[in-house]
Amino acid sequence: YEAELPDFLAYSSVEYYFQFEHTYYTWHSPITAPDSFYTWHNATTNASEEKNITSRFELFQNYPNPFNPSTYISYAIPKSGLVQLKVFDINGKEIQTLVNESQNAGSHQVTFNGSPFSSGVYFYQLQFGKEVVVKKKMLYVK
Repeated sequence: YEAELPDFLAYSSVEYYFQFEHTYYTWHSPITAPDSFYTWHNATTNASEEKNITSRFELFQNYPNPFNPSTYISYAIPKSGLVQLKVFDINGKEIQTLVNESQNAGSHQVTFNGSPFSSGVYFYQLQFGKEVVVKKKMLYVK
């Protein structure tokens, strides 16, 4: 495949994210690339002035999946606020709270270590304010 990328003369660097789809799989590059993440660098800014613009609340599929013993869970929040990320077993029992704190707007990533738990299917739930989203198909294989 070929792609023509436009000139961005006003910026000294531009980051691109790619998504590849197949009948059974979807790949992102980098793996944690959200749909609405933008980074700008120019001659008048430095790394501390990097801007992450996230336009929506989003929870991404964990990677790798299946996993052993750990997997990454990424999410994005549009503004600062209280974030809760919890993991549940197949019966709906909460087994671990990964995040329970106020966070700044932008993209975030945490690691879930399944070592203390048995093999099986797990769900993870992200709550931000009144919004809640749940992902399933997180498979831990020992």
